[in-house]
Amino acid sequence: SDAQSEKVFLSKEIDYISNYIELQRLRLNPTTQVQFSVIGDPESKMIAPLILLPFIENAFKYGVNPEKDSNIRILFTITAHALQLEVSNTIVNGSDVVSERIGLGNSLDRLEKIYPDQHLLNIQQNEGEFIVSLNINFV
Repeated sequence: SDAQSEKVFLSKEIDYISNYIELQRLRLNPTTQVQFSVIGDPESKMIAPLILLPFIENAFKYGVNPEKDSNIRILFTITAHALQLEVSNTIVNGSDVVSERIGLGNSLDRLEKIYPDQHLLNIQQNEGEFIVSLNINFV
């Protein structure tokens, strides 16, 4: 129901993401390590609903292979004026993840519409690692 809202509390969005991560952990085997951290206080901050989840979903989609060691790191850093999300994952399937960003298109469009000139998104693929860094200024 919150997905229809213009903004939701960041704390609620992080709780939703935390529950998603816990569900993913249930299906993972010991070859996958997941680190999830929140630095700062999300209380009273507002954000567009479900704008962060696609970046985390992609880490689990492209960063998990039961036959290889896999690492996923999700870090939220919250200040009085901004949110930074960093998601990194091991590239385990050998594909060019950057060229497969079709699923991120809606998120990119939403960021432009909801946070014009108030966000910075950096997506990069290094040798063996995919990194998404998103900064959103609170309005």
